[in-house]
Amino acid sequence: MTEKLNSTISFINEVATCEDIIKPILNLVEKKYEALQVWSHVTYNVDKEKGLVGEPDYLIAPMTAQALMSTPPICVIEASPDKFDEGWAPALAEMIAAGSQGMEICYSVVTTGKAWEFAKL
Repeated sequence: MTEKLNSTISFINEVATCEDIIKPILNLVEKKYEALQVWSHVTYNVDKEKGLVGEPDYLIAPMTAQALMSTPPICVIEASPDKFDEGWAPALAEMIAAGSQGMEICYSVVTTGKAWEFAKL
């Protein structure tokens, strides 16, 4: 992992950062917490009228018995270093969406792969 963090190629674009840095870290979370799955770039539409629609980079949620995603308690958004703050708009929207589906506590992470910020709603 240290090699990837020190490699400029891992940060050349959003896809490289997601695949080389963020996803491997989230895979470690998935291994530690067997009840949770990492859902990559899946549509999460809750309420179109309220603007609670989108496709976040990653959602961390249990899988239902029907192999569908349950309500996600954690949303992870990849942000470019020069637009880090812009990553919080979709992250907060996903937290509100999860909250509207009954999650009492929701978490979000916005990351460049090197910098990670966490929030709780």
